[in-house]
Amino acid sequence: MNESLLQYIWKFRLYSYLHLKTLCGKEIIVRQSGTHNLHQGPDFINARIEIDGTVWAGNVELHILTSHWDVHKHSDDPNYRNVILHVVWKHDRNISVSFPTVEISPYVAKSMLHRFSLMMNNKQF
Repeated sequence: MNESLLQYIWKFRLYSYLHLKTLCGKEIIVRQSGTHNLHQGPDFINARIEIDGTVWAGNVELHILTSHWDVHKHSDDPNYRNVILHVVWKHDRNISVSFPTVEISPYVAKSMLHRFSLMMNNKQF
């Protein structure tokens, strides 16, 4: 897994979103995944996420591991003040943030990952 693939999965909603939950067990409905940000700051801006019936508007940051939030020092960067959701491939440890985290890997079909791997290994692709 790499961050570009994770961004692709999030952008095109290539995950099972029917029973998506935060690490704390709160239900998430992705109303708008946001606009992919190709500049400095969070990966997706202007997202709309419903968490346990409350709609939040703001930014979404994606990482392979939860701990990458601290590794990248996002807590010290004002560009990340409006993050409403942290999407990670794998939850490796708790971090001190005021917004929820979702581990997305259980919601992604293994067959999709296999197809992507085949495409990436195809020299014509």
